[in-house]
Amino acid sequence: MKKEKLYNVEFMRAVCAMGIVVFHLSCHVDGYFKLFFNSANAYWGDVVVVVFFMLSGGMLYLNNSSITSLKKFYYKRFKSVFPVFYLTYLIVFIIQAIQNGTVVKESAMPFSFLLTFIGMDGYLLYAVPNYYILGEWFLGALVILYALYPLLLWGLKKHPVITSSVIVLLYAWVIVHNVFEIRIMRNLFSNLLVFYFGMVVFRYKKLLSSVPCFLISAGLLLFFALVDLSVFDNLPVRDVITRIMGVSLFFCLYHIGELLTQPKPLKVFFEKFGSISYPIFLVQHVIILKVLSYHNPIGVKDYCAVLGVITVIVIVSAILIDLVSKPLLRSKPFKKLDGKMLDTNPIKI
Repeated sequence: MKKEKLYNVEFMRAVCAMGIVVFHLSCHVDGYFKLFFNSANAYWGDVVVVVFFMLSGGMLYLNNSSITSLKKFYYKRFKSVFPVFYLTYLIVFIIQAIQNGTVVKESAMPFSFLLTFIGMDGYLLYAVPNYYILGEWFLGALVILYALYPLLLWGLKKHPVITSSVIVLLYAWVIVHNVFEIRIMRNLFSNLLVFYFGMVVFRYKKLLSSVPCFLISAGLLLFFALVDLSVFDNLPVRDVITRIMGVSLFFCLYHIGELLTQPKPLKVFFEKFGSISYPIFLVQHVIILKVLSYHNPIGVKDYCAVLGVITVIVIVSAILIDLVSKPLLRSKPFKKLDGKMLDTNPIKI
């Protein structure tokens, strides 16, 4: 299936990428000024992650609303995630090994490197000390959701009511009776809910262009962002509000993106920026911590200056990674692998 290009989606990717950069900078600064850190009822970084999961589920459905080969589907998902991840990880690993004078991490067992190989090191760091050094926890969650996507697609098409009910009940279980060690925000069932909802709204795309939907979303977002309901210490309630805000922000950004990407220069700009959003996600945290180790801002002007420096370094690094990875993905070994993996017997989901 040919990919459909939605320039407002590229705008949303750019906003999510830079939103995470600003949020993580605010997480680590020592000063009083923390831009885009928390709203009245939720952390903005968590809200942006909800948008990210919805966008991932929606775009996956848009470009894979039918699956003719599981092998082809999973190979394409592998190719979209892991080569760039491996390349970036190798670069950062070598740099840190030279700086530290060792490749060994005392707190991690050697076998735990397997978690890095499958992209799960950040997601499972709470349970298994490992060699996690870049990317974010949600990369691992996304890998699992990609693996579940064919089943979710089948359920959405064949048994939408049952599938939707099961997913909502799983989230309700986490909210009402959480027995998991992992944070609610990072729980797979919590993120399954918004990933699947992204699939639903792209299946019924008229929802995305509805003006009433935009107005309601903007109202909800403003209400929960500005009116303090004193829920920060109530993690289940805060998570529900975070997801409502994330869904609302998703609809708002979709509409705003439609307007902003009308002029051709902005369309081209956001298309290019959206194309490097994944490398930005991978490197931003490492770069933020490195810059802050030299200078941690205190005041507003200081914060803005550091943010400017970090933004430039992150974008340049992402562009370089993108430039290096493209020839790698077009290399002879990958072309041979493409020939084997993309020539498959058809099925139908």
